[in-house]
Amino acid sequence: MGWIIRRFAPIIVLVSSVLLLAGCVSGPSKASSAAIVGDETISLEQVQQDVNWLLHNMPEARQAEEQDGLGQFSRHVLRAHIHHELLGVAAEREGLSAEREDVDEILESWGGVDEAPAAVGIPPEYIERFATDIVLLQELGERYIDRVSVDVVGAEVAADSPEDPMREQAVALGQEIADEPGRANEIIEREGQPVIDETFTPGDLIEQGAMELAASALFSAEPGTVAVIQPSSQQPVWLVALVTERDVDGGEGDAGSAQADPQMLYSLGIRMLAPIADELGVEVNPRYGVWDPAGVDIAESEDHTVGELIPARDVEP
Repeated sequence: MGWIIRRFAPIIVLVSSVLLLAGCVSGPSKASSAAIVGDETISLEQVQQDVNWLLHNMPEARQAEEQDGLGQFSRHVLRAHIHHELLGVAAEREGLSAEREDVDEILESWGGVDEAPAAVGIPPEYIERFATDIVLLQELGERYIDRVSVDVVGAEVAADSPEDPMREQAVALGQEIADEPGRANEIIEREGQPVIDETFTPGDLIEQGAMELAASALFSAEPGTVAVIQPSSQQPVWLVALVTERDVDGGEGDAGSAQADPQMLYSLGIRMLAPIADELGVEVNPRYGVWDPAGVDIAESEDHTVGELIPARDVEP
């Protein structure tokens, strides 16, 4: 697994990737919780301690505080806690383990144990855990890169106007399809859009250069769900897709050399935490925002989620 490290460096500079920590106690308690994941509580105190460390050690955090932008840092920290809880469940179920040499290779790429905390912006006591979680997330992504596939019926929404923004158009179409999933093709054709009726796998999309779509909610949505997402944040297009089938038994769970981009595997690993989040349940203290299932993330508000997942009527998941 040594190859997984070589192109990982761009990830660690993102504060959104910081602090995959433990810091949780058993027994949900909403009064003192920043978030609750299943039966585990992530405490307000722990999140504040982490943010305080950032303030004392990261100039970017201090600048954000001065500009009233510290909420974004708090959400990133809390998201990392949530991901850590979900990853623990995924690793146990999938039988994942991080090789010591891979963890050490990541640490060395950050300048060694002594230099790594300042290099990546996390407290020294958590640096090995952080490196370990990176390895596990990439392994999880590798497990599913050719195992998961979805059959979808949908369309792209590319028109935009000040009166009817694209997202609203896409959600409206998605809701109409969800209300009558048996008429999905008819509804799409009536809108004058070409019907997309295809089977997708992450590996195929990666080969086509559709990296964001390969790690999108398309691959974690249950059958009978209409996913309303942007295939690429760089293009003004929304995808409305009814997932009719989802298979996780294909392939060998092995990324080919052309697909083995560490950041892609990391992103797909995060995506594969979504079904566990749905199963266990994730509650976020409103002071931090709302849980965004489509993004496996915390959004500032419902208006800031990356997409919507709409259950279709009369379809058993």
